[in-house]
Amino acid sequence: MSETAAAIKAFDEQAAQALMRAREVADAVKEELGRAELRAERAETMLRLAEAQIEQMLAAAEQADNELELLRSQLAAKTAEYAASERRGDDAEAAIERIVAVIRAQLPAKLNVPSE
Repeated sequence: MSETAAAIKAFDEQAAQALMRAREVADAVKEELGRAELRAERAETMLRLAEAQIEQMLAAAEQADNELELLRSQLAAKTAEYAASERRGDDAEAAIERIVAVIRAQLPAKLNVPSE
């Protein structure tokens, strides 16, 4: 009987040690789970921040695109104005050359100067 009692006592001690190890493992797993939850919460916070930054960047890019389109439109208008001014300048220069040619042609006749 004392052998049986000793075996039961040894079994109880092994069971107590196994239970203690199981509790230690459970506590370690619980701590690791807590750390994992914190990392997940931090990751979710960072994800929300990144999404907000992306939204801001997309809005800024859209604004820049709109401004660029406006600048392109203004450039096209100014280019057309410049081309029209160039044509008017060329026309005015041609008209002046014609006027000068007419004046030169009529000047000797008005002054009664024989042409050479």
